[in-house]
Amino acid sequence: MIRSAAFLLGIGIFLGSVGAAGAPWPASRASAATDDALAAISSVYARNAHLQAYTFDARVYVIMRRFPWFRFHLDGRGIYRRGGPYRIAFYDLPWWAQALHIDHFSMRSLDPRSWTTQYDVLSVRHSGDATLLEMRTRKRSSLSGISATIDPDGVRQLTWSYDNGGYVKLHVTPGTSTYILPAAMNADIVTPRMVATATAEFDHYRLVTATASTPHP
Repeated sequence: MIRSAAFLLGIGIFLGSVGAAGAPWPASRASAATDDALAAISSVYARNAHLQAYTFDARVYVIMRRFPWFRFHLDGRGIYRRGGPYRIAFYDLPWWAQALHIDHFSMRSLDPRSWTTQYDVLSVRHSGDATLLEMRTRKRSSLSGISATIDPDGVRQLTWSYDNGGYVKLHVTPGTSTYILPAAMNADIVTPRMVATATAEFDHYRLVTATASTPHP
């Protein structure tokens, strides 16, 4: 992602556009930070080892905090498949969203197991049972950095920072399940032209494990 943005920088929890990619960063030696990140992520997400796929219902609410003062919500259906898509498809879109042909967006950047293929890991720091990662895109862009915090319940916070001083700060509320599944997300979106908040709620999970399909409230 963070290219899921086509309007409102991507609807809050997935907001922000990387911008046009430029030249690669200067070559650097392989860093132990990547190995540390992989180890931390693998340890946490071992809980999902038997989880092959799932679907879920999603509701996204967005409130503009400055002109144009409007608010809206979107309903959608999400899908995750290991090694495949992780996205939400919306239905009953408002007319303006239909005009922009916005009917889905990717949640891939919310899956830590994709981070080391998308970003360079600059540092990994441990604080109690939490792990804090600092990352950047593989090529220069308007996205100046990505900060992430994970703990035994999965991703808890993500911040995308931009050269223009804007940022998207996302907080994740974990669900109560054998597996790591988000229940809600709240985002603050600040750009030179827009200030907004966004909330997403996820429920009615249906899980496909290595042995069976299991509905989850």
